[in-house]
Amino acid sequence: DVLTEQGYAAVCLSDFASAATHYAEAAKLYRKLGDERHLADALNNQGYAALQLDDFATAAKHCAEAAGLYRKLGDDEGVVRTRDLQAMLVRQQDGQN
Repeated sequence: DVLTEQGYAAVCLSDFASAATHYAEAAKLYRKLGDERHLADALNNQGYAALQLDDFATAAKHCAEAAGLYRKLGDDEGVVRTRDLQAMLVRQQDGQN
């Protein structure tokens, strides 16, 4: 969708604040539509953008919700993507301490 593509374009430009905004809007829309698969993707993307902004609490929150949705949907690939992101989060947090 357009919001997700705009978020991806912003990531490619290293504009993670804009990416987070686009992904948040996408998540809001998917939540309203009850589209859990796309909501999980938007949340995972939002988590990545938050991680790049060193907003670890927000990244963790979005990753946890995305992982739960992926598990519910039986999307093993989505679970793995989220676990990879959570591992990145731990490494970055460790590097900040």
